[in-house]
Amino acid sequence: MTTGTIKHRHIVEVTDLLGNVVEYDNEASFLLLTDVYTRHFNIAASANNLVIWDPTDQAAAAPSSFDYLFIRSTIELLLALIVDEDDDQGMVPMTTKLKAGHGYTLGSDFALADGAAVPPTSDIFGADGLDDVIDRLEVEERNGVAGDLLLIMGKI
Repeated sequence: MTTGTIKHRHIVEVTDLLGNVVEYDNEASFLLLTDVYTRHFNIAASANNLVIWDPTDQAAAAPSSFDYLFIRSTIELLLALIVDEDDDQGMVPMTTKLKAGHGYTLGSDFALADGAAVPPTSDIFGADGLDDVIDRLEVEERNGVAGDLLLIMGKI
């Protein structure tokens, strides 16, 4: 069993209109991860709907769920978090942009699926919907540039 430790520290420095510099520094947080799953991907230029996590992927020994997710790419990508893939409540894809070199983190695979509307009216982080989980992660490259992606998942 692979383990790991999450160590987060964010420092934000802001210069106001009067030239005063204010630094906001959160304290580092530490959590022990168990069952760590790490994958490296080579992303081809113009890659479309590349699945980077699917809990049913037995060949990759993918975990069935996660309590911690970290993704970092060397290039700008679109990340799709697919919820309710079997569409029994109304599939909800949520897409966000991954900036090159910036980490993207989630603290769980919890999400909401919208069972009332067709097409769904809520996103996975919205106030409406039924409790569900993220079912799959996909990326898309739209700038014609190849790069690398690191995916780390674990249980807390």
